[in-house]
Amino acid sequence: MNAPDKQDGGIDNVLKFMIFYIFPGRKKKNPRYTDDGFSLLEVLVSLAIVGLTLGLIYEAYASGVSMTTAQDAHTRAHIQAESLIATVDSAWSLSEERIQGEGWAIQVTEEPGYEDLFRIVVQVDWRAGNRTGRVERVTHRLRNEITP
Repeated sequence: MNAPDKQDGGIDNVLKFMIFYIFPGRKKKNPRYTDDGFSLLEVLVSLAIVGLTLGLIYEAYASGVSMTTAQDAHTRAHIQAESLIATVDSAWSLSEERIQGEGWAIQVTEEPGYEDLFRIVVQVDWRAGNRTGRVERVTHRLRNEITP
């Protein structure tokens, strides 16, 4: 764009003069270099933001799966403990003893001061990934409640 002459007079020339000298950023740019796209920096920043967001979503998902697995193992341990208590009720004649298996233990003791009253403690260990725990169930039974 050539510099406008002041001598022509006319409002168009005054506007052209103002645009050319007062607002130099408004000059017509080379058509090869337009502002139609994104710069490399903008693309890199947006990729970094997307990467961080996906990382946080993945971490939340993995944590949820881990907690669900641990809760499932804990629930299975409770079910196994109840099953072991039912086994004591139906299959054993109560006497003081301790029986252990892989990941579980049953302790039967006579309650002091009560005739024919037994305390049954069942412990079941559980593991889910790197989480471990123990479920303990305690109940009392009378000797005559047990069917031989």
